[in-house]
Amino acid sequence: MKRSLLRSVVFTLAFYSVTAVLCIAYLPALLLPRKIFTGLVRLWIYAVTILEYVLLGLSFEVRGKEHLPKSGSYIIAAKHQSAYETIKLRILFRDPAIILKKELLSIPLWGWYLKKSGVIAIDRGTPERALKSIEEGAVQMAEAGRPIVIFVQGTRTRPNETPDDKPYKPGAARIQQITDLPIIPMALNSGLFWPKGFGRKSGGKVVFELFAPITPGQNRKDLIKDLQVKLEAETNRLMNEARAVELNEKPTTSKKKMLIYTAAFALFLTGYTVLWNKTAEKAREIYIAFLKDVAETERLHAEPEISGWPGPIHLSVAEDSVRSGEGSLYIQNLTMSAWPIPFTAIHIKTGPITVRSFRWSNPLAFDSMEAWVTYYSDRLKIHDSYLYKGDFEASAVGTVNLKQEPFPKFDMNVRLKNFSPFIGHLAELGILKNNEALFTNAGLSMLASGSNEVSLPITQNGQTLYAGPLPVASLPAANHPEPGNPLVPDQ
Repeated sequence: MKRSLLRSVVFTLAFYSVTAVLCIAYLPALLLPRKIFTGLVRLWIYAVTILEYVLLGLSFEVRGKEHLPKSGSYIIAAKHQSAYETIKLRILFRDPAIILKKELLSIPLWGWYLKKSGVIAIDRGTPERALKSIEEGAVQMAEAGRPIVIFVQGTRTRPNETPDDKPYKPGAARIQQITDLPIIPMALNSGLFWPKGFGRKSGGKVVFELFAPITPGQNRKDLIKDLQVKLEAETNRLMNEARAVELNEKPTTSKKKMLIYTAAFALFLTGYTVLWNKTAEKAREIYIAFLKDVAETERLHAEPEISGWPGPIHLSVAEDSVRSGEGSLYIQNLTMSAWPIPFTAIHIKTGPITVRSFRWSNPLAFDSMEAWVTYYSDRLKIHDSYLYKGDFEASAVGTVNLKQEPFPKFDMNVRLKNFSPFIGHLAELGILKNNEALFTNAGLSMLASGSNEVSLPITQNGQTLYAGPLPVASLPAANHPEPGNPLVPDQ
């Protein structure tokens, strides 16, 4: 098939960009019901299908759909030439259970999505373990009424490879034997257009063809032999058909298409670049205004730097300090990262943090902080967060309502690890009085049931902030008297 390096490169960049963006955006979907999750996966497949058509001129056709049962489970015994069919399976069949190697589940992000979609993962440590994992998974999927897809040669094959190079495996026959389901053979020609690995891709039409079901009862060896004869012959026929179509195409057609593809990608890239830059500038504005809007603070250091195009937006500040009538906050090596997509979580990471209050005689310093948050309509949602000082670790999840004045309203759950030394440190700094430190440590130790780790909710009642049943802070009133310079402790 005629392959264009330029089209392949453009498509590959677009494919991985869209996939990377959606992999991040879909992370919350891992917590949703599987039915909703698989619907989102189909949206990704349709997006990729549009990219294929626009950038490569590649489409697909399904023949023989009348052979599929109207309901219930069945087995699809398919040829496997390309990653193309693995992407399309979820729109070819109704909620298919795909048999694949267990190692794929270990791929970051991608493996999580595969596991969530409900696949049958093969443990290929030994042939016996592989068969056992197939059998157990197939029985579960058959009971759930889901189609089961198995690649008859167990791996991808190039168009010129024969069963002598990649023999047919007994898996399909074994699944039929234990489930009593019909087997529907599926031939295809995808390897001509989307070769194995990172080879150049080409335009054209991928054909998936389904054939009459093979009912249970046939001898296992005879069944595999019949499948091999049928699928090899039909796959060769589909590939020859595609080659004949290519010979009859007019060369000028591909040039016109290439102009359309290039213009479409340029438009996509321009739109994404504009979106990225506008979002980055908005992030800079929000960062500069955020603390000042919350508590009438004053910034003392430089504005943030923006980088990261075309990936996540990275906002970084070597050091920053804000101060208000209540005290000051000094942060080093602050970075914030997020994709330019609405409601995407922002990853925040810092170096050392120093907190001062005009009511403390000494500042409080932390080693670092890391958090994943979303910000919308004056409400900060904390998906996960960690604050470190030596062996002490505090983590929190929940929401902060920034509309409440003069201080935000907290609705969070906090986990404290190795809290006793930290409470002692607060007493040393004079932030807590000795009797307050003893009371707080005793209360937390009682809630921790003997360990030095405790989880408890953070709530607010009037001007008092509670950690579980324990009062931990008193919030100042709206019209608190203005102190002197909060960066200089009162003598």
